[in-house]
Amino acid sequence: MSARFESFAVAQSENGKTSNIPQVAFGSSLEFAALRAIDAAAEACKVAACPRLPKTRGGEVGGCYAFRGHGGMAVAAAVKKERRVGAENYDGGYGVSGLRRALQAASRAAAAVRFGWIGDPSALTQEQMRDLAHEVRSTSVVTRRGPRQMALLSYTHNAEAAPWLRDSCLASVTFDVGKAHELARSGWKVALEVKRLEDAPTRIGGKTAIGCPEQVQKLRGANAGLPKVTCNTCRLCDAGVDGPHIVFFSH
Repeated sequence: MSARFESFAVAQSENGKTSNIPQVAFGSSLEFAALRAIDAAAEACKVAACPRLPKTRGGEVGGCYAFRGHGGMAVAAAVKKERRVGAENYDGGYGVSGLRRALQAASRAAAAVRFGWIGDPSALTQEQMRDLAHEVRSTSVVTRRGPRQMALLSYTHNAEAAPWLRDSCLASVTFDVGKAHELARSGWKVALEVKRLEDAPTRIGGKTAIGCPEQVQKLRGANAGLPKVTCNTCRLCDAGVDGPHIVFFSH
């Protein structure tokens, strides 16, 4: 790992919202090398000045679910396992080669990859993200609707400073509707977090905005009896696919 920041991919996930799809974390190469994966991810989030970073680490709002829940523990365990078994024997790992191994070992039902499992992608260089995104978009999967390109689900809190992420990430905005409008008008697909369902705008920057289908189904009990919506079945948070802006409720 010669770059200052690096990606780390895993093939499998127990995340109920995304379902079992490959996940990619971003973090400091030095902290990853020291097996301090959560610290590594925190350094990547500091690059983006993410307001959701835990307040103990400098976040303005705090409360990031990835740091307080299973996500942080899972990436820490994965990094240690990769060191223990060796890169060539691990279904995932660092950089493009690790992502390629994760894609090859992914569930046959996986139709998407989640970038930013923990850590902000804006910490990586433009070239690193270009190569990672290309690896995902070069992968074909078979879904119920037939062969499709693997979806890339990714978000950054650093949209204004990293415009080159526009084709691979949604601009993540915490509570600031005005900022969401500005970013949308400048060409970003936006992921806006609101505190309450009632606060969700129906348009952002002149374009339709909808509540995260997985969250709406869960909060309203909608579509009872129909298949559960997950990120893997929804795939709307792919910046490369034309579609509505997405509104998330604090989680």
